[in-house]
Amino acid sequence: MGQTKHTKLYDTMGVPTDVSAEDLKKAYRRKALQLHPDKRGNTPEAQEEFMAMKAAYDILSDPKQREIYDMMGEDGVKLVSQYGDLGPDELLMAMLGSLSASGPLGKCLIFSFVALFLGFFATIPLFFCLKVDNDVGWSWLTVFLPMWILDGIYLCCVGCSFFGDDADIHQEPEDRQSKPLRLLVKTLLLVKSLLFVACQIFVAMKLQHSIDWSMHAVLAPYYVLEGFYLFEKVVSGALAYASFVRASAADPASTSGVSKTSLILDILNSWTMSILRLAFALLIAFKLEDDLTCSWWLVFLPVWIYIVTLVVPHIQTYIRRRHRHQPGHDEEEPAPSFLGLLCVFIGIFCAMSPFFILAYRLQSGEFSSFYVLLPWLIMVGLVLAPWVLMVLLNLLSCCCVCLCGRGANDAEDPATTNHDTV
Repeated sequence: MGQTKHTKLYDTMGVPTDVSAEDLKKAYRRKALQLHPDKRGNTPEAQEEFMAMKAAYDILSDPKQREIYDMMGEDGVKLVSQYGDLGPDELLMAMLGSLSASGPLGKCLIFSFVALFLGFFATIPLFFCLKVDNDVGWSWLTVFLPMWILDGIYLCCVGCSFFGDDADIHQEPEDRQSKPLRLLVKTLLLVKSLLFVACQIFVAMKLQHSIDWSMHAVLAPYYVLEGFYLFEKVVSGALAYASFVRASAADPASTSGVSKTSLILDILNSWTMSILRLAFALLIAFKLEDDLTCSWWLVFLPVWIYIVTLVVPHIQTYIRRRHRHQPGHDEEEPAPSFLGLLCVFIGIFCAMSPFFILAYRLQSGEFSSFYVLLPWLIMVGLVLAPWVLMVLLNLLSCCCVCLCGRGANDAEDPATTNHDTV
């Protein structure tokens, strides 16, 4: 492992950067005895120095925080501790809060990065639409160019992980995975990434008529990939259920917050997603090979089932909360809002509406394929509109400040010149 350039916390503890967990504990005990405020007059300076040493130990004794500190220093630890445990909605609010606290230049840079990121991803479906509508004469290999760029970055990251250091010296020996298990996990990750990229290559070659394979052969890497995911979820679900049963048998209070039914439903839900994706790919292959004579609406049946799985939990939650809010129940919960439930339905419909438009176009539509992407483009525009307005307002205020400052300086120059002359 390379020498870290962040050594402040190690210097505070008086240990080298490659200190083991056991030696770090010994150093902490030694420092705690030396710097304890009771032995140094209990002055504010002594308390501050002791707390700084304690904070350094708290970071270095945690394997994850120590790894982050070695890479990014204390600022990286603060950033991860602030945003790392937040949910997607909370993370978005925190990012917006940080954005509002930054200056005009910071807002402009952040918006430019977000716009560039979204714009690059938007080129993927846009290139497909241009090719499907015969608006460009590019080859399908060219249409897939943005995907090749993303695949290259993805494979580089996976390759670095595969050939990187196996052991983590920051972890306790009993917490480290065995070397064969680490090699197996890395190999599976590499195989899955290669299958993902191979499927894209086969699809591009099939569309380009470079190969005369059946759709099942073209999608074979995807079948295997989804098989891997399903197998992993089945194994992890079985292990989670066995762990729950053992924990509840040893100490029923330890699992009081989770019921067996909810755990089973969560496990089955994770399996369902993989099964639906695999079934959707199979139905598309059968339809394109003319082995199915049904409509495209039936081919999209896994998508409709997935939409139902998104809607039903919200309906169940609404009914349960409405029942608990009736007179005679002591649970203090906020009243269920039908408007909130309706907003959830509208959001799900807007997010999934391109699949309805796509099914209609494949079945009987002759309109431009850009209409398939129209709901997503509108949603992206609504998300970016406040950012654009905020950046423009900040740039305008910055220009006003600069112009006013320059005008004030110009007004002061003659007086200053006359004073210097005198």
